[in-house]
Amino acid sequence: MRPSLGKSPVTVLRSIAGLTQQQLADLVDCSRLTIQAIESGKLRISERMAEKISLHTDASMNWLLANKYKVAPVCDHDPKLPYTPEAFKMRRADITAPRVHPLDVVSIKLDLVVAYRRLCDAARQAYRSDKIIYFNYILREFLEELDKRWPDSKELKHSMDVAEIAAESGNLFEKAAQERRRSKSRK
Repeated sequence: MRPSLGKSPVTVLRSIAGLTQQQLADLVDCSRLTIQAIESGKLRISERMAEKISLHTDASMNWLLANKYKVAPVCDHDPKLPYTPEAFKMRRADITAPRVHPLDVVSIKLDLVVAYRRLCDAARQAYRSDKIIYFNYILREFLEELDKRWPDSKELKHSMDVAEIAAESGNLFEKAAQERRRSKSRK
């Protein structure tokens, strides 16, 4: 495929991350016209701008500064890895989500409670507006995405009792936290 005129690493990055010029400008706190000028070649990307873009997207700062858009982009956190939509999403999660200590089981449980409440509320709204089929479709897609990243371990037994699932899950989280603490203390 022949590249279009005016392509730049920033254009490639936006395409991979699924961002508009305005969305990228908002992330790095500049104007859309600045992003447009960099992409068109009217403005050379500064080291400071490359650093900001890299920080917010995980695209390699060196790749951005090299200005060789035909070279496949790599991740800033590990230049051996290709830059992907997932790398972008993981960086955004790192930046936007509150930092949680990996062993903070209580925080994880609270996240799950909030997610369950939102699922129940969204299902009720979808049902009331006669869009439950669409809700089920979105939920299936979400669960398929989870299965791709973290296949079902089968450690939790199948149950229709939410309280039972929560209790068993809590026990498994606590067991995992104890294993992590033992592992860290051996290092």
